[in-house]
Amino acid sequence: QAPLEAPLPALIKAAEGFEDQHAAALAARGPQLLLNECCCGDWVPWKLTVDTAVARAPGLTPAPPRLRLPRSTDTSSPAPPSPLSAVMQCCRWLANVCSKQVLNQVDDGIQLRSRIEACPDSANLLNQIEERVTQRISTVFPVKNAEGVPTQGPPVPDHHGEASAVYWRLLAPLVEKEAASGAPTRIPNLLASDTFHCAVLALSCELVVASRRQVELAFPSVLQRMKVPPFDLGVLIHSAMDAAPELPQALCDHLSDLNNQIVQELAWAPGSSFFPRLVLAAGTPSAVSR
Repeated sequence: QAPLEAPLPALIKAAEGFEDQHAAALAARGPQLLLNECCCGDWVPWKLTVDTAVARAPGLTPAPPRLRLPRSTDTSSPAPPSPLSAVMQCCRWLANVCSKQVLNQVDDGIQLRSRIEACPDSANLLNQIEERVTQRISTVFPVKNAEGVPTQGPPVPDHHGEASAVYWRLLAPLVEKEAASGAPTRIPNLLASDTFHCAVLALSCELVVASRRQVELAFPSVLQRMKVPPFDLGVLIHSAMDAAPELPQALCDHLSDLNNQIVQELAWAPGSSFFPRLVLAAGTPSAVSR
């Protein structure tokens, strides 16, 4: 009987003289173990060789050649989109958001306006929100004016307007989620919170940057320009993904990557806004000075 680690020709020759099926099958496992590790083509060479050896053994029927099986045979889930398809999906989502005037036409916008009007000094609050949108987004995307529009060539995308549209798209469901959590009295404080609005604005700019593939504004450039702590953005990511379930998968993956980077690294950096909140949650405010 030939050992399993014997060369392939010796195994084939040994299989010719075997008189029982068990010995022939034992010899057939040799080349399988030998060549399965080094086979990298579409066809499986060891299977063809084993069939040759087994065919010469009495009483065994060789199997037909087979193709190598893919790593996953589950065809129920669709294949991931190509990079070009992912970019087109993100741009379509962005164009759809920009085509809606949130405060006037969309149902969520009408509800948001009613929430703002129910707050004390609602007119001043709305002006503050709109001024903050213009000022903070301008630190990342300059405002597009008529003088800056080129007369020739392709139109320049209005990234400032895109980020503003995404902000209003996210703000409405985020406020409604807070109201549905059983704390409607917190809505005036939430709408007046500069920390909350700046985090939503930073997230909106990040979605525009990811949709347009602006590598010059790779993370965390947006946070640095807007002076938003990474932890403030991190606590908002999951809520924003729930608030916009129509987000393309590429943008969801991008936000998940940002969240992982914040949780694993940026939230623990010196000066992070995470530490004061951690101390406050622990019930020892005096430890903040330490």
